[in-house]
Amino acid sequence: MNSPSDEWDELQRRVLGFGDTSAHKSYYPALRRRLQELERAQAALEASEHRLQLAVEGAQLGMWDWDLRSGVVVVNRQWREMLGVEDHEDWTIGQVLALLHPEDRESVQAPLLEEARGSEPVTLELRLRHRDGRWVSVMLRGGIIERGADGRPLRAAGTQLDISKLRAAELAQQRLTAQVQQVQKLESLGVLAGGIAHDFNNLLVAILGYAELCRDDAPPGSELAENAAEICTAATRAAELTNQMLAYSGRGHFVVEPLDLSEVVAEMGRLLSVSIPKKVSLRYDLAARLPAVSADVAQVRQVVMNLVTNAADAIGDQPGEVRVRTGTMEADAKMLRSAYLDTDLEAGTYVCLEVSDDGCGMDAATQERIFDPFFTTKATGRGLGMAAVLGIVRGHGASIHVESEVGRGTTFHLLFPAASVKAQVEGCGPPTPDLPKRQARILVVDDEPAVRHLLKRALERFGWVAEEAEDGPTALAIYEARPGSFDLVILDLTMPLMDGREVFRRLVAINPRVKVLLSSGFSAEETEGHFHERERSGAPDRLAGRVATGAEGPLVERQGRLAGFIQKPFTFDALRAAVYEALTQ
Repeated sequence: MNSPSDEWDELQRRVLGFGDTSAHKSYYPALRRRLQELERAQAALEASEHRLQLAVEGAQLGMWDWDLRSGVVVVNRQWREMLGVEDHEDWTIGQVLALLHPEDRESVQAPLLEEARGSEPVTLELRLRHRDGRWVSVMLRGGIIERGADGRPLRAAGTQLDISKLRAAELAQQRLTAQVQQVQKLESLGVLAGGIAHDFNNLLVAILGYAELCRDDAPPGSELAENAAEICTAATRAAELTNQMLAYSGRGHFVVEPLDLSEVVAEMGRLLSVSIPKKVSLRYDLAARLPAVSADVAQVRQVVMNLVTNAADAIGDQPGEVRVRTGTMEADAKMLRSAYLDTDLEAGTYVCLEVSDDGCGMDAATQERIFDPFFTTKATGRGLGMAAVLGIVRGHGASIHVESEVGRGTTFHLLFPAASVKAQVEGCGPPTPDLPKRQARILVVDDEPAVRHLLKRALERFGWVAEEAEDGPTALAIYEARPGSFDLVILDLTMPLMDGREVFRRLVAINPRVKVLLSSGFSAEETEGHFHERERSGAPDRLAGRVATGAEGPLVERQGRLAGFIQKPFTFDALRAAVYEALTQ
């Protein structure tokens, strides 16, 4: 079939072949009309082709035309630009197939064979190698456009669209969704872990306290004294586990001060070396004159210890190496978003701590659960070490990145914001056992009978007079009846009927000079958060005084109305020190 252009040329040739005789002039009007029709058809065809070309360019569609007989593939400019190839290159089907990603070759064969048998066009998503080596994701659409008399396909044509940006956006959205789900899961687990730790700390107060009473009352060296001492030791270890759970939940105890991470790691060298198998060697790469980070030194030590011992466990019984490195880096927003948990950290200077090993590595499924509490791949593990690491990192406003490959080892990257203010948060040393006694009357308010009775016995043993109240309303009734009789109130934070915040507010209303020592299974920071909520609502309930941390020992100076805080579980020495500090304010 001739095109309008070919027909127009033939017609014009014939017309010019006629002479200018009058016999021939009768044909001119009809021929002229036919010529005009052909001219309009040719102009319309050219306009259509131009619009099609504009549409192809606007849509950035690559076009291909495959002659199945010769194997030649004709492509347009957009197709070449999509893959970074030269305009003058001729293509064969073998060259095109060589660009396919190895994983896509089998998935492409079946649809092409199905298309060759039928008449339905095919749509495929595949990856082609760009000239610079990267993979380009494309959406290919096409079909058989010519067949022989026997039905055999002779020619295929179609388009391909670069969908790399679309796939990248989808992957980014999937990662974001996964991070949101992970944050929600960790928050839920954190609430659960914090609640369990709080309840266990309440139980441990009674276990540790009564064991101390038995130990102190038993004859020195007796079997009873030894048994009680073992109970004290076990209770202290249990308290350490609950502290790790609190650390995971973000409710751990923090005493923030400017730290040099290199100095902290260097000071731990001897302890780290005896904490790992002899077949595992430790190598340090510690930067000098690091910017300070605002952190709790005890918590940082716990992070380093947990990461190093975890790395050594990953190496197992084989010889291997654990590497600890510190340094600084400029982290941009993209890198910070790649953290295990996406954080709101801003781009800037960060102090990095890296712990890597050449051990067994982790698969993707293990990496997703590595920080879950109680998840462990070790036969004797408790699954709290790495969970505590994550909680401490989150509590310090830092980020953590994990790189691991099965058989190639693992690297943990921790990024701490460089401290802008080098203000030292001062603390006091551990309480001494020889604190002076002072005759005083103390009201003990706690809903747990075992804890309440224990505190009364301990206070009386120290030479003070103690009375008990099982809940907030009872305590208020006792105190209001004799407001000048009590030198101190030891108040539990979490109680039914009326919590410690409300009891404290009403005690202040009765006697603005009341001294209250707050007690809780939560940390001082978590407890302070509760009182700040009350403060924002208008009540002057700011946590204050000297804050004792039970068996941990250190006290932190705070300003405000509360006379102090003591975290459960606590030893008798810590209790005596906290009470004495509150009484002598």
